[in-house]
Amino acid sequence: MSPDITLEPGQWQQLNSVLSQAGFSNGYALIERISGSDPYLAYAVINDNVTNDGSFVPAIPVFRPTSNDNFEYLPTVTPVVLETALFESELILANPNLQPMGATLQYAESLASPRGTKGFVTETLEPGEQKIIPGAIQYLRNKGAEIGPSGGRYAGAVFVDFFANEPFIEGFVGARTAAAGQTGGQYGLFTPGALPSEAAGNEGWVFALKQDDTTRSNLALINVMPGGFITVQYEVFDGTTGIKAATSNPISIPPDGWIQINNVLKTAGVSNGYIRVVKIADDPYYVKGQRFLAYGVINDGAESSSGTNDGSFVP
Repeated sequence: MSPDITLEPGQWQQLNSVLSQAGFSNGYALIERISGSDPYLAYAVINDNVTNDGSFVPAIPVFRPTSNDNFEYLPTVTPVVLETALFESELILANPNLQPMGATLQYAESLASPRGTKGFVTETLEPGEQKIIPGAIQYLRNKGAEIGPSGGRYAGAVFVDFFANEPFIEGFVGARTAAAGQTGGQYGLFTPGALPSEAAGNEGWVFALKQDDTTRSNLALINVMPGGFITVQYEVFDGTTGIKAATSNPISIPPDGWIQINNVLKTAGVSNGYIRVVKIADDPYYVKGQRFLAYGVINDGAESSSGTNDGSFVP
């Protein structure tokens, strides 16, 4: 346990090497307010010891609503895990409870054929345990998910249901996707799991995108609902003028599907921009409407063959 930390209004403070000081190599932190009533923010940064690349990990509230507008429970969504020649993901599962917890994981392939869900696998977490699982796709493959052989190109969302014998706090799931550095180490980004209640119902905005000689931006979209297609459309805005520069054709996303639009600003002729994603059609089964996630990834290098391919996650 750390000493008490007092923050003045507007103050930012970073605590370095928090795990090594505690003697841990794998861990998480619980931040508790002990005085005051104003809101605060917390986050972590995971740094690669070779490249110094940092991955931003946002803090999450202990208690989060787990239902969507249809008042039905839906799993936590890890936006994407990958296995390609360039990128590979690790999966993180954590149990913040004082009792054992199980997790049922469903992977939905969205890059290789055939696409769609690839069965269920289960994992057990002891009280307070966190598992950092390298090679997420290979892990799912080894656990029985019907994923093609290694050496291909695979990508898709992972949907996680946590369960326990007694009432419990929702478990944590996330993924870190990275590319190998030319001289060792990795360059990567962290994608936190999201509850369907945190997904967009009608529209979402993705800001801070950039496309130039050293940087490229991608847009990713996920249908967080298991039962039907959702149709969306995105608009690209010029960040300098605020003028809409392009509108996409309608995009139909299958149940549990993940879609990435590469170089999304380049096709619109914009170097500094942001995007509005709008839902234009629901599956009629969902009377109160479906939900989707949208996020951006800013990569180092105008093309995958240039730069470090270091990615920044932009929710």
